[in-house]
Amino acid sequence: MTTIQIDLFLTTKVEILLFGKKPDDDINLIISITEKNIAFKSFYHFTDDIEESRQFPNTDGPFLALQIAADEEGFIIRALGTGWVKRYDHRLPLSNIQYLVITGSYIQNVIIDQEEEPEEQQDEDEQMYEQNEDIEHETNENDY
Repeated sequence: MTTIQIDLFLTTKVEILLFGKKPDDDINLIISITEKNIAFKSFYHFTDDIEESRQFPNTDGPFLALQIAADEEGFIIRALGTGWVKRYDHRLPLSNIQYLVITGSYIQNVIIDQEEEPEEQQDEDEQMYEQNEDIEHETNENDY
């Protein structure tokens, strides 16, 4: 699963634009803040979803660490350290994202973490094992 972590000082509206391989894949996640509330909204397949507003979490000032992850059911945004979770029903794998644009507020850090699927890792491990076996076999033949 691929995750994107964005550490930011949320002082105004933040737009997180995820551009896919096709224009239909583009997702616009909008996070806006008022004095006491934070609102989540998205735009996908040329459609706005319903804005969801929550009380701003008890954090040290306006700093907020967001983690965006995708699974087979959609996008999940977590406000790390607050217990907040927001789910979007968009089913676009993060691996299809070609580039990411973040606008608004002050961004401190962006981390993209791509974990390989276990099956893919197994295939790579088997290929490495076979290559090592071939090299070992060639070395043993040359010893005689």
